Amino acid sequence: MRTGVHRIPRLFLFHCSALLVFLLPLDTLSAQQYLGNARQRCQGPVTVTTQRGALQVRPFEARSAEVNNSTVRWQCLDQSSEIQCPPNTNQVLVDRSQGGSIFSIICLQK
Repeated sequence: MRTGVHRIPRLFLFHCSALLVFLLPLDTLSAQQYLGNARQRCQGPVTVTTQRGALQVRPFEARSAEVNNSTVRWQCLDQSSEIQCPPNTNQVLVDRSQGGSIFSIICLQK
């Protein structure tokens, strides 16, 4: 039997951390909303084509572009495909910041 040792219940810690999230300014929480992503594999530069033009992303880069609809086309070397984002998407982020051959196209609402 232990005496003098007080343990904080895990449920109490959970409630405290949840309260902190609600106390944060709403402006910082609603800046961008994550809507979904697609992971692909490619060795060369990735070119993403939106209605506003083309965006090329090399390994160790992360770049974003504004979009007007939910269809995002990408091309890399001999591969090409289309990604369907949710209808309220207005920005996509192409993340290759980790290098390597895997990249993500992340649909955002800003």
